[in-house]
Amino acid sequence: MLYLDNASTTKIHIDVINEMNKCLNTIYGNSNSLYYDQALQAKSLVETGRSQCSKLVSCNKESLIFTASGSESNNMIIKGLFFSYFGKKNKIISTPIEHDSVLKSLEFIKTLGAEVVYLDVNKDGTINPEDLKSKIDENTFLVTIMHANNEIGSMNDIVEIGKICNDKNVFFHSDCTQSVGKVDINYSEIIGLSSISYSAHKIHGPKGIGALVVSNEIKRVITPLISGGEQEFGLRAGTTATHQVVGFGKAAEIALNNQKVNIKRLLSLENELVSVLSGAFGNRFELNSISKNKVPGIVNFQVKGINNQIFLKKISNDIAASAGSACGVSRPSYVLKAIGYSDQQISNSVRFSLSPYDNYESFKVFAE
Repeated sequence: MLYLDNASTTKIHIDVINEMNKCLNTIYGNSNSLYYDQALQAKSLVETGRSQCSKLVSCNKESLIFTASGSESNNMIIKGLFFSYFGKKNKIISTPIEHDSVLKSLEFIKTLGAEVVYLDVNKDGTINPEDLKSKIDENTFLVTIMHANNEIGSMNDIVEIGKICNDKNVFFHSDCTQSVGKVDINYSEIIGLSSISYSAHKIHGPKGIGALVVSNEIKRVITPLISGGEQEFGLRAGTTATHQVVGFGKAAEIALNNQKVNIKRLLSLENELVSVLSGAFGNRFELNSISKNKVPGIVNFQVKGINNQIFLKKISNDIAASAGSACGVSRPSYVLKAIGYSDQQISNSVRFSLSPYDNYESFKVFAE
């Protein structure tokens, strides 16, 4: 089976599995308990994992909060800041092609009185920074714009967006789930970038754990979504899943150590895949992921005249892939719709996403 759905989730790296198994077999204490050895060992492992995850995005480890997923991280920043600013400021600026966890959080706070402004996106899925600048006013408390899109891979310039938000004195959150490990991210050096979210299972770590990196100012003002304990600096209650943190940390360490090599391999694999698809389908093949500035490894394309559901079902015995986000499988791609594609084009579109650790054997299955 050729697995081409890595933008949805990745296979857990064998070294991650081994580290998690060692933890599960021997370290079963509560990392938030005191005095006894099992608890102290668990606490040490959690802090090691926090340090490893922090290094991947170049932030202070005290800035990193463990959550259950990238989706929870996005919910936490949007709802937590809205509750904190309730009655003071109520405007959030975003885009219509964000991950569902962002869009549905925005729809929820709209029912509570938030004003949500969606910026137009260009054909490549990026925003016009001048448009953002004109939309920020004294009522705005948050801008939330993803770094890399999960369906087409295009990347916004978070450095430029950060400068705008810094000048306007508003928080800037970026969902970096699809970009972490695939491009260099230096959180500490990006002026105006207040918070980022990412997830272990996108970088060959376990499902069920994510991270939210926040500025000191956000840590001071945000309202926690989950109350009940002092875990995660008092911002996210619940007994810490030590083995999940260990797995996340190991995956982050591997991703950082291999990042340069992995980026080159993904770019090479992407070029090879596009060439093979173009050869297989001729002039019926057309790329949707057209941006020159995109994360490597995501190929969104159309096969003209072939419905994507029929296509995916036809190849399902040999190839695992999807039409787009796993969080929106029951409806056509709102991302492609927002960047100007017709319903017909969208119904012919498929997303293939690659891993640097897989051997694709020159994608010979397509020729077969």
